[in-house]
Amino acid sequence: MNFIAHYHFTHKPGNSYHNLGIVLPDLIRGFIPSKRIKPDVLYQILRSEQHRHLNEGTRLHYATDKYFHNSSFFMNGYEFVKSSIHNAQFDNSFSRFFFLNHIFLELMLDRYLIGRHTASIDGFYQSLAEVKNEILGSYLDLNHIKTKELFFENFHQFRKMRYLYHYIDNEKLIYSLNRIMMRVGLSGLSEYNQKQLLPCIDEVELWIEAAFPSLQQQLREHIL
Repeated sequence: MNFIAHYHFTHKPGNSYHNLGIVLPDLIRGFIPSKRIKPDVLYQILRSEQHRHLNEGTRLHYATDKYFHNSSFFMNGYEFVKSSIHNAQFDNSFSRFFFLNHIFLELMLDRYLIGRHTASIDGFYQSLAEVKNEILGSYLDLNHIKTKELFFENFHQFRKMRYLYHYIDNEKLIYSLNRIMMRVGLSGLSEYNQKQLLPCIDEVELWIEAAFPSLQQQLREHIL
């Protein structure tokens, strides 16, 4: 799942460090790709209450992702996206459809939540704004992350720019999709393929709207 989905389903009101923890692995992966948070390694040595909240949130992130990627919502959604993009008739300048289908579905779930549950994205950014850098920095130290300056530079921009709000704009959603693909070493979509993807946005959004209640029920029964 992406940022807003993690927050929507697993945040705790008033607990900014837990709420950062549930998205921290994705922030780390985006800002410092070679690093990874390992909450199970730290579980026995944490003394700070805020560190424990961060760690528990991070542990929940991994558990939620593991369940989500094996859920019927994700598997059926992936097949729907795969079919929709196949019918879009991309040119042969792009071939890594497995990654595209996966990331597109997750971005579209965030887009759906941003459009239908505005309180989630508002609460997400407000919660991040309450996090103290020194507390987060000391937690990163415990995870042996040496490039904290790079992390905080990107984290500051992430909180300031609030680009997730732009997911409701089709062109900006596709721009974000391209950025993610290029960040992992893939070529982005050509201008032609970006235009071919536009009808898929409407199709996948309708599918998510119909399937969303089942996802809520599945997560409520297995994670929450």
